Amino acid sequence: MKNEWIFKLDDDDISFIKTLILSSGSLKSVAAHYDTSYHIVRNRLNALIRKIQLTEAEEDWYVKFIKSLALDD
Repeated sequence: MKNEWIFKLDDDDISFIKTLILSSGSLKSVAAHYDTSYHIVRNRLNALIRKIQLTEAEEDWYVKFIKSLALDD
């Protein structure tokens, strides 16, 4: 399934994406919503992008597992 990545996201990831969409993609607005800095939000978005890219990559399951452990840190 092409869009299986969305089912691998946790509730916090889904909430972040929802907030980003409702903020029309404005990281500044997302930062205000979470009462944090733009840089923290940007880092969270970058981590989420890497997480999605990892699920889209066609790799051995073991390699994916190890990478997912590294991203969760």
